[in-house]
Amino acid sequence: MSERAPPPTFKIGLSLAGAVSAGAYTAGVLDFLLEALDCWTAAQARDEPLPRHRVSLETASGASAGAMCAALLAIVLPYRFPHVRIAANGELDTQGQGLASSNPLYRAWVETIDIQPLLATADLDRGEFDALLNCDVIDAILHRSLLYSATPQSRPYVTRPFVVRFALGNLRGVPYRIDFRGNKKVNDEAMTEHADYQGFLLGGDAAHVDAMPDYLCGHARLAAESIADLPQWQALGDAAIASGAFPLFLKPRLITRDAGDYGWRHFAEASTPSGKPKPIPPAWADPNKPPAPYSFASVDAGMYNNEPFELVREVIAGGPGCSNPRDAQAANGAVLMVAPFMSTPDDGPAPQTVIDPVTQRPRLRLPPLSQILPLIGGWIMQSRFNPLDLAMAYDESVYSRFVIAPTGSKAPEASAEWIASGTLQGFLGFFHEDFRKHDFQLGRRNCQQFLREHFTLPADNPIVREGYAGLDETALQRYRNSDGQLPIIPLLGAASVDEGLMDWPADRFTLDAVMPSIEQRLDALFRLHRAQALAGTSSWLARQVLRFGLSALWSLVGRAALKKRIAGAITAAIQRQAL
Repeated sequence: MSERAPPPTFKIGLSLAGAVSAGAYTAGVLDFLLEALDCWTAAQARDEPLPRHRVSLETASGASAGAMCAALLAIVLPYRFPHVRIAANGELDTQGQGLASSNPLYRAWVETIDIQPLLATADLDRGEFDALLNCDVIDAILHRSLLYSATPQSRPYVTRPFVVRFALGNLRGVPYRIDFRGNKKVNDEAMTEHADYQGFLLGGDAAHVDAMPDYLCGHARLAAESIADLPQWQALGDAAIASGAFPLFLKPRLITRDAGDYGWRHFAEASTPSGKPKPIPPAWADPNKPPAPYSFASVDAGMYNNEPFELVREVIAGGPGCSNPRDAQAANGAVLMVAPFMSTPDDGPAPQTVIDPVTQRPRLRLPPLSQILPLIGGWIMQSRFNPLDLAMAYDESVYSRFVIAPTGSKAPEASAEWIASGTLQGFLGFFHEDFRKHDFQLGRRNCQQFLREHFTLPADNPIVREGYAGLDETALQRYRNSDGQLPIIPLLGAASVDEGLMDWPADRFTLDAVMPSIEQRLDALFRLHRAQALAGTSSWLARQVLRFGLSALWSLVGRAALKKRIAGAITAAIQRQAL
């Protein structure tokens, strides 16, 4: 008897965009995605009449909050954990599987992270001022997450080794050189790359790992479970946190790694005699002695690469220079991007002008200090602009890239975003747990709708054609979307039960609940800076004068002005969201 041919497989990679507190939305998407895949896998094991094709979850990338979600995904993949549904009134339902706090995605992004511990003053009391907010709670969340352990669960749809990549904002930069033809002494052009990333290979036996292609060299090899090799996994956690080091508000992170990792980052188009692409090495000051170790300060990856799509696409495609089949009939893999903040197109603010008294013509009015914010904003947006992505978005025949973004909540018309965390530069979700609960549940609901209606292929695509073969027309009709296409991930069991919406969490937050903590941190910041200023003054009399002057200035002007400005920003954000 001949062996049964393996079922056709659709490859999936996850690209998790930056989100700040809206990481709760991304966590909800991941929670439902794993539940849907687990339900389908369990039904296949029971040999029920259902779609028989497979999917392989091969890689995940993340930037900022998306990186932290990708790290949590990597941590929970080997284990069984309760999935969390949230009812309209905010009550939790784990379907009898355990406590919601046993779900690391929910625990980290809804229960634990909050504005109160971020405003604690323990870091300042230690004499440390690395950021406007206290990052101790973030370190604690990471430590607890890395220690997570539960009943093991096999997930055959996860490819091992599973590739995880975190976008990083490298302030030191990696040097490269372009050699132009001509006099080499004057025709070398140096450039520095700051849009960095760090990669990891999770699980897989030695044969699989040793057979990894060249472009995955430089990725750290880890055991599948974090508790199995905690020191190595700590590097993964450090990279995830470093990816979310939002400038000023969250402290930069130190990343230390082998400079040899960068020898497999970029490849020349010309092939070597072996047929493999030729790697382009960094232009270290001493090519024979690269920095050892190579260390750098990392800030929020969203400053350079907020949507690390390419980090996943090349893994799904098979390497640099490769591409995925894009048309409906040939598509066999896709990047699924989760983007909690999808920018709404607008014309932007018109420049301010005045009439020039000499020429009587309009001239630009843009003083030097007024140029800073537009310059930074333009720099960030341009770093994210990719004409190829724009062209792909307009091509409806492309079936190799999909996006899940917030939509369809109970947000009133007056609100600016579908998600509760959508204003205050994405920080608003930290101000109340119900904001994060709402966004988590919206992520679950949007993922379910996406899998049912949008993550589909035409019936003549070989993967779904073979996968759905043998099902009668009545059964097929249950799966088809409104366009007659068939889901790549069918919804079965608990995943087929319609996800509800949580009520819009209006009138839950009061400014009085947070202002005392804000004032406490402002006072602690002032005391630390005053102490540092006094420490640099040798004269006793000068120290007393400086102490009195600074204290008076803070008490009479500074404290009240900052408090008013912060309260105004929070109030405006709450009003914009109709919360």
